[in-house]
Amino acid sequence: MRINLEVPSKLKAISNGTLRNTMPADRKFTRYEWFVSYPINNYNVTFYLGNYVSFTDTAILHGEP
Repeated sequence: MRINLEVPSKLKAISNGTLRNTMPADRKFTRYEWFVSYPINNYNVTFYLGNYVSFTDTAILHGEP
């Protein structure tokens, strides 16, 4: 299933599956393309729009090699 969402550029769109692409739709909108590669019922597909912040974190484990 491919899920395409066009949202105001100030917001981010989150949905099921894996984010494949983001691209500007025009000056005020961004297009998000999500892809679900596994079987999913139509009624389980959802999306969220919001002013989200993304970050990454790294864990360093100490102990026996």
